[in-house]
Amino acid sequence: MFESTWSADETADTLKVNGEGIRLGGLTENEFIVLDTTATDHATGEVLKGEFKWVYTRVNQPTKTAYTQLLGRWQLQKRFQEQDGQWVEVTQDMPDYCAREYDMRGSCALYTLTGDKFETKRYSGCVGEIAKWGEPADILSQWDICSQARVEIRLCFEDENTVHIYHPDNYDSEAEKMVPGGHKDVFVRMK
Repeated sequence: MFESTWSADETADTLKVNGEGIRLGGLTENEFIVLDTTATDHATGEVLKGEFKWVYTRVNQPTKTAYTQLLGRWQLQKRFQEQDGQWVEVTQDMPDYCAREYDMRGSCALYTLTGDKFETKRYSGCVGEIAKWGEPADILSQWDICSQARVEIRLCFEDENTVHIYHPDNYDSEAEKMVPGGHKDVFVRMK
């Protein structure tokens, strides 16, 4: 409606949008009800006759899914290993630079620089495949284009700009639970 030309006739309970009249069944702070005598069956294209009512409700900020929270580029800040029930920072095998980039097409690129060796890995099929896993993480299932294999990573958002990504050594898939001694990486959103 922001991009349309419209006017209201409160005495006739109608709204004109781009020259077409719409009968209002109600209008409140959170609901907008439209009445009509025709509707189109989108499966067949048939125009149906009768009394039809469409109820629109106000939508505030949409709830972000785990995948939409991931969109953008993330840089590796720290790596941890679980030791005696505590997460201890480790620097062994830490690359000089590491970033993950997620896009709306459901793709992820992993960029790693170690010494003078730069490597890029690409994953696809991420959209809509984050399944609730429970504490402390969700599962992101993605297709590794290079190895042609399905890869699952577990992740947990600390806040909107920090995500913990757990290595596969953290999870026993047969027992379906976290195991001690695993690793996790902490990524922060790049602005």
